[in-house]
Amino acid sequence: MALECWILALAGVTINLAAAWQLLRARGETSPARLRPIGHRVRALAVIALFLGFIAPVVGVVLAFQRVGSVAVERRAIAMAEGISQAMNSALLGFALALPSLIIAIYLMQRTRAAQRQNVRS
Repeated sequence: MALECWILALAGVTINLAAAWQLLRARGETSPARLRPIGHRVRALAVIALFLGFIAPVVGVVLAFQRVGSVAVERRAIAMAEGISQAMNSALLGFALALPSLIIAIYLMQRTRAAQRQNVRS
């Protein structure tokens, strides 16, 4: 559950960064100096979310095995199923956040490069 909370917090930060970029764009402030830091932050969040997506199943399965050892024999299958389910849900959340974040980061990098080329021409 803690990993899911971290992943959801990262989603909120990513949404705020995307909103900040939209605000800069609406104001016409699309210089590379303004876009680059946002792109770097989104890219960092994407990497963190991807890492959490990979580590969530490992942590979840370890916790599931710990729970299995501490419950009665007739509840072990249920405890294992619940642990694996939580692990897979955490992984899904991590990957679901990582993919759009990577797409946004790539888009921002392309926009930054386009703005740099335009500044060089002018």
